[in-house]
Amino acid sequence: MKAFLRKHRFKILVTILSLILIYVCFYMLWVHIPYTKHQNELTSIQESICDKYNYTYNGYFNEYQNKKTNYIVKVKNKKKNMYVLCNTKLKKVDTYKGNGVKRSDVKEAFYQKYHLNCTKIEVGYENEQFVYCLTYKGKDTLLYAYYSLDNGEFLKAYRL
Repeated sequence: MKAFLRKHRFKILVTILSLILIYVCFYMLWVHIPYTKHQNELTSIQESICDKYNYTYNGYFNEYQNKKTNYIVKVKNKKKNMYVLCNTKLKKVDTYKGNGVKRSDVKEAFYQKYHLNCTKIEVGYENEQFVYCLTYKGKDTLLYAYYSLDNGEFLKAYRL
């Protein structure tokens, strides 16, 4: 066996390195490049919305998928913060002006109701109003809870 490994050491090394190269190429072509392309498209959409309506981007952009795909952007307009909801054609559907409830207050309400810490919080649009969508992903549980952006009132929840 040792003689076989000594004799074919170069071929074994080349085979292993070739397999690693094939794996890296597969990852780049099927995972990394499509992900980067999608992120660049989202950045382009966010910039297009801000340019089209003369807004200043204020640090939040979300591709919110419900029945339809919508884009939610936090912008500044004349020194006022607001959320803008646009459809896939970049047409303004709705806006929310105001500060709304703090994220920490909504997280605390979620914890009080379910005794769980949410893993993700984002601004969404449900039932024709802006909401906080809180997500908890546990070992056997997936929980979505919706709270009003206006007053932090609990709206609905889905446990899967």
